[in-house]
Amino acid sequence: MTYLTTLYPKPPYHFPLLLDVLSRFAHPTMDIVQDGAYWRVVRSGDGLALLHGAPTGALHHGLALLRVQDTGSLEQPELQVEMMAAQGEIDSRHLERVMAHVLHVEADRRAFIERCRQNTDAWRVVEPLVGLVEWRTESLYEALMQTIIEQQIAWTAAQKAQRWLLEWVGDGLDFQGQRYY
Repeated sequence: MTYLTTLYPKPPYHFPLLLDVLSRFAHPTMDIVQDGAYWRVVRSGDGLALLHGAPTGALHHGLALLRVQDTGSLEQPELQVEMMAAQGEIDSRHLERVMAHVLHVEADRRAFIERCRQNTDAWRVVEPLVGLVEWRTESLYEALMQTIIEQQIAWTAAQKAQRWLLEWVGDGLDFQGQRYY
């Protein structure tokens, strides 16, 4: 395990609520919740890496398995990113940018929240979700793959299809007896 960076999302940012949402996926593919953390494999050039932190250095090519843990609070969010495994050469700055993008750390939700507070009906709906992260896909290809598959079949079957596609492509990392894509 190698420490990569600490991300500081704009508050409110409720990372445990995101983990709760993601943990409900019947057949998770790329966004994995395990041991109270978010896990994801990120491509960095031609290789793979397992992130729960990452090594520093110049431009590399590889895959990294990243692990993201909440070390802050709703109003003072901090996300510690570590690289857990890697294959090939890794560009740690690229990994940081990808995780900041996927976890949408730059989103400022405060104006929306304040507007909802002014409307009782809206606030009843929004209040339990304050700080919920709108996580994003790493690439347009990933977004299109998920959208097309999920529109064609039932959601749990779509998750199985996404897993099958990732297994077929073969890019993944093994870490402590589990395969990550």
